[in-house]
Amino acid sequence: SGHQLGDAAGFSIESVLMLSGIKAGNKKITLMHYLAALVATKEPQLLDFALDLKGCKEAALIPVDGLKVELRQLNKCCDELEETLLDIAIPKKETKDSSSELSSSTSTFLHIMSEFRSQAREELEEVQAKVDLMEERFKSLAKYFGEDPATFSASDFFGNVNTFIEQFERSVKEMRQMQKDGVNIVGSAPTGGTPDSKK
Repeated sequence: SGHQLGDAAGFSIESVLMLSGIKAGNKKITLMHYLAALVATKEPQLLDFALDLKGCKEAALIPVDGLKVELRQLNKCCDELEETLLDIAIPKKETKDSSSELSSSTSTFLHIMSEFRSQAREELEEVQAKVDLMEERFKSLAKYFGEDPATFSASDFFGNVNTFIEQFERSVKEMRQMQKDGVNIVGSAPTGGTPDSKK
């Protein structure tokens, strides 16, 4: 405490996207370039960290809320199908001459559709269990990074990580070209300033 950051002990995932906008005095080298050069010098094996996070792009595209809505609708359809099958299996006698015997084709239909409903219900329960597990793990992940899982969505989180990966990989390529041109990136490290919104 005692400075403008107060008791801050870290940074948000979203804030790392600002690194490409913070530039040195020459307006060419960004904090992301400096980070890339530092990693290449100190921990070169980490330059390929994106290989361990290759699923982030796909994860960012998963519509979790839409998926839950579809699951509810499919479960409702299963419930309605079950009610329909019961109505067919136990028909209401409308006249005295109504037969309580089901035709062969109706019995076959009931058998096939009952098996379908049972299998569909089982598969839906498996999907629901996976969705519940996914939500539980994301909540733990969000809390680990200091985010509020109630307001920070999985698509935002993985989208930010994927964007950072793209920015970092682009900066590595630019950093290597600068080094070939004789630019001392580490010696020109940005020391402050505000992100360039035009970047």
